[in-house]
Amino acid sequence: MTEVYLHVYDITRETDRSNAKAVLTSLNGAGRWTGLGGIFHGGIEVFDVEWSYGYMESPGTGVYSCRPKDNPMYTFRETRSLGKTRLSPTEVKVVIRRLQGQWQGSDYTLVKRNCNHFCEELARQLGVEVPGWLNRLALGADVVSTLTNQATENARWLSAGLSAIIHAQALDTRQRQDLVREARNMQMDATKLLALLLEAPNAQRAAEEHVGSLTEQFFAIASTYLTMAKKEGDAEVVTRLEAVLKAAMDEKQKMLRPEIQLLNRLLAVETSAERKQVLNSAAAGDALQMNEGYFFRLLEHMTVDVKRQPENAGKAPLVARLEACKIEALERLPPTQKAAP
Repeated sequence: MTEVYLHVYDITRETDRSNAKAVLTSLNGAGRWTGLGGIFHGGIEVFDVEWSYGYMESPGTGVYSCRPKDNPMYTFRETRSLGKTRLSPTEVKVVIRRLQGQWQGSDYTLVKRNCNHFCEELARQLGVEVPGWLNRLALGADVVSTLTNQATENARWLSAGLSAIIHAQALDTRQRQDLVREARNMQMDATKLLALLLEAPNAQRAAEEHVGSLTEQFFAIASTYLTMAKKEGDAEVVTRLEAVLKAAMDEKQKMLRPEIQLLNRLLAVETSAERKQVLNSAAAGDALQMNEGYFFRLLEHMTVDVKRQPENAGKAPLVARLEACKIEALERLPPTQKAAP
């Protein structure tokens, strides 16, 4: 029998010396010990090889290996012994080959099938078990997954960094380094910004200063943490995250074109009466008519995108709300324009 280890990484590198990196590392530490979960990467070591999983745009497995505790995309945090496997080296190779076929890189998703889900499955097949806090960030995230499809696509690409480098043997050293740097920098942006806003004495001012970095991935990560904090009943964390999200949304809203601002306001209210109140403003009337009915094209595209998503508890209510927004917005148009959209 041989020992099996879980190696846990923060999604930072040692070269990232900013204060936000320290805050993020602290955030992961708090999540680790409270059970809320952090923003971690995991790898399983067995017979002196570390195995993990990431996104690959081209056809092929997303399973890759590296030296134990030395994944070049992340900062090593800690090792956990998971116990011993009864499998021989040959039997482990059979397991890895089977998983390489089952875990295709193009199947990667942030919530349902990420590197830590792979660790759970590999550990299970080795006869051991990973600790529950490793992947708590993904648990319960179905609540927001419908609204974070683009963020998931971003995360797929980010996770491609190391896998692509492992598989792209034709790339020279500089190209590989550039690929690592680009993937790592994109992956860091959203999580660094969340840590920075949580630390800032004035979240509104900090959000204003970094409004250009308030991406969909940022909102996905922040929303998922908020969902988990509510499940855990941590009122202090919920209050802080809600304040950060409100500040970020307020600042982001100022940068959006009027049609998108209007759609966001309509989706933020619950009842038909509230939506009609939003639509009755002069600004809403202008937004509905400008740019050859762009508001209605935007609304239609969003409805189609949501309908294409996998079934979950939030999908049907969101589709119903989008369709109600269209009906009520059409009623707000002057009679001569109602047929145009």
